[in-house]
Amino acid sequence: MGKAKQEQISKNNKTRQEFLRTFFEKSEYQEIEVSGFWLVQHWNGNTNDWEIAIYDKEGFAKRADFLLKGKDTSNPYLFG
Repeated sequence: MGKAKQEQISKNNKTRQEFLRTFFEKSEYQEIEVSGFWLVQHWNGNTNDWEIAIYDKEGFAKRADFLLKGKDTSNPYLFG
């Protein structure tokens, strides 16, 4: 992938994340349902910034099931 294409993808992702942040009032781990989708705000250690993941209802249920199957649920920032 060319540098210009990668920069455009990065810019689009930043714009998307800025929009998704408008659904959250605080910079902390949160899960909210919006129009049948789940938005999960979590800390991304690679970018040192808050990031919002989008799940459909089935994906959110699978994520919850994964967390409950003996995984380390004490740190929700590891998932999302």
